[in-house]
Amino acid sequence: MRIQILPLPTVVKGDDVEEPFALVVDQCKSGLYSEQDAKEWAGFKEAVGARGILVTPETVEVADRYADDEMTATEEIRNLRDIQGQKGTWNTDEYMRGLYNGLELALSVLEGDRVPVFKSAPGESGDEEQG
Repeated sequence: MRIQILPLPTVVKGDDVEEPFALVVDQCKSGLYSEQDAKEWAGFKEAVGARGILVTPETVEVADRYADDEMTATEEIRNLRDIQGQKGTWNTDEYMRGLYNGLELALSVLEGDRVPVFKSAPGESGDEEQG
């Protein structure tokens, strides 16, 4: 048996903000059918201030309403490297170029068997990038 909290939409009344919730009791093998069990669950709901309660033998996954599709570390570093790799960023000075190259190195390590492609100073190698 698991007890989960299901956040309900926030209620705003003037300056008061209320965060209502319901309880989800899933994987419950007993306590579903007797009138006494129903009264006990209703009492529990009232005691904790829940708006409602669902008791079921089934498995229910409560989604986190604040969760978004989190990026992996590799995706985050790739995004940072791509931003840092834009003209007018990496090629403004040695520090910014080093920042790009550090992100490129970290990304190549995370991606596995990839050789990093570092940026060199404009005019250093006749090209802006070198492997």
